[in-house]
Amino acid sequence: MNFNTTSLFFVANIKIDMTIEEPTVVFIPEEFWYTNGYYYDVVELQGEVRKDVENSQTFDGNNLLVKVTQDNFDGHILQIGIQPKRELDIIE
Repeated sequence: MNFNTTSLFFVANIKIDMTIEEPTVVFIPEEFWYTNGYYYDVVELQGEVRKDVENSQTFDGNNLLVKVTQDNFDGHILQIGIQPKRELDIIE
């Protein structure tokens, strides 16, 4: 897990254990670090290849809850990445 306080990029690598029924919870402090909002992605790491993972994502306040829905990903490494939206990103 890594959080860069300059770029505000957050990355967490998590080994998937399908026997755990509860989702992975990531706290995202919008009021402090991500005041313009954020982007996030959930991928599987396969060496240098990033592969999309079927998952369900919900929000509970500042918590992002991620649950992998594919049994064949058991034991694989999941990467959750968060980066801030910049002011230019939110211009309509």
